[in-house]
Amino acid sequence: QVNLAINLQSLTQPFRSRSQIARVLTERWAELELYCVACSSPRLEATKANTPSIDFLCSCCEAVYQLKSSLKPFWRKLLGANYDATVKAYQEGRVPHLFLLHYS
Repeated sequence: QVNLAINLQSLTQPFRSRSQIARVLTERWAELELYCVACSSPRLEATKANTPSIDFLCSCCEAVYQLKSSLKPFWRKLLGANYDATVKAYQEGRVPHLFLLHYS
């Protein structure tokens, strides 16, 4: 547990904003724990930072994923990626699967 706490602290140290800290932690958690729902792959790979509309991809079947995490419950609307990037993803047939993560 000590090593995990040290690793998490080193990930979040550059940030002061609680939302940025949550983003870094939830992205790391997702990278370690999520699996592909489109095939039997037990792992997803994180994409490069700022990849439009895509946060993770499956190296086996090339399914793409977007992680949305929030302190508040998801209700009627979901804040998405940039509108133009989302439309382009739809037009190119690479609409990501969504992972919605509500944290406390």
